[in-house]
Amino acid sequence: MGRGRLVSFALVAIAGIGVLGFVAGLTWLTVVMAVPAVVAVAVADIVLAVRRQSRAPGGTTTEAG
Repeated sequence: MGRGRLVSFALVAIAGIGVLGFVAGLTWLTVVMAVPAVVAVAVADIVLAVRRQSRAPGGTTTEAG
Protein backbone atom coordinates (compact mmCIF):
# COMPACT_ATOMS: atom_id res chain seq x y z
CA MET A 1 0.00 0.00 0.00
CA GLY A 2 1.47 3.35 -1.04
CA ARG A 3 2.00 6.28 1.30
CA GLY A 4 -0.66 8.33 -0.46
CA ARG A 5 -3.27 5.64 0.04
CA LEU A 6 -2.27 5.18 3.66
CA VAL A 7 -2.57 8.91 4.33
CA SER A 8 -5.93 9.01 2.55
CA PHE A 9 -7.20 6.13 4.66
CA ALA A 10 -5.98 7.84 7.84
CA LEU A 11 -7.64 11.10 6.80
CA VAL A 12 -10.98 9.37 6.26
CA ALA A 13 -10.71 7.64 9.65
CA ILE A 14 -9.78 10.90 11.39
CA ALA A 15 -12.66 12.74 9.72
CA GLY A 16 -15.07 9.98 10.70
CA ILE A 17 -14.02 10.08 14.34
CA GLY A 18 -14.28 13.88 14.31
CA VAL A 19 -17.80 13.77 12.86
CA LEU A 20 -18.88 11.15 15.39
CA GLY A 21 -17.51 13.35 18.16
CA PHE A 22 -19.43 16.33 16.80
CA VAL A 23 -22.67 14.35 16.52
CA ALA A 24 -22.22 12.95 20.03
CA GLY A 25 -21.65 16.45 21.40
CA LEU A 26 -18.02 15.75 22.29
CA THR A 27 -16.56 19.02 21.09
CA TRP A 28 -13.16 18.22 22.55
CA LEU A 29 -12.92 15.10 20.37
CA THR A 30 -13.70 17.12 17.26
CA VAL A 31 -11.03 19.67 18.16
CA VAL A 32 -8.48 16.95 18.97
CA MET A 33 -9.14 15.24 15.60
CA ALA A 34 -8.55 18.52 13.75
CA VAL A 35 -4.83 18.42 14.58
CA PRO A 36 -4.06 15.02 12.99
CA ALA A 37 -6.33 15.96 10.07
CA VAL A 38 -4.15 19.00 9.31
CA VAL A 39 -1.02 16.86 9.64
CA ALA A 40 -2.47 14.20 7.32
CA VAL A 41 -3.35 16.81 4.69
CA ALA A 42 0.17 18.25 4.91
CA VAL A 43 1.75 14.80 4.53
CA ALA A 44 -0.51 13.98 1.57
CA ASP A 45 0.49 17.26 -0.08
CA ILE A 46 4.19 16.52 0.43
CA VAL A 47 3.83 12.97 -0.92
CA LEU A 48 2.02 14.23 -4.02
CA ALA A 49 4.60 16.99 -4.57
CA VAL A 50 7.50 14.54 -4.33
CA ARG A 51 5.77 12.18 -6.72
CA ARG A 52 5.08 15.02 -9.16
CA GLN A 53 8.71 16.19 -9.01
CA SER A 54 10.07 12.67 -9.58
CA ARG A 55 7.90 12.23 -12.68
CA ALA A 56 8.88 15.59 -14.21
CA PRO A 57 11.33 15.42 -17.12
CA GLY A 58 14.91 16.26 -16.17
CA GLY A 59 15.68 19.96 -15.91
CA THR A 60 12.08 21.10 -15.84
CA THR A 61 10.05 22.16 -12.87
CA THR A 62 6.46 23.18 -12.24
CA GLU A 63 7.49 25.72 -9.60
CA ALA A 64 7.56 29.44 -10.29
CA GLY A 65 10.95 31.06 -10.72
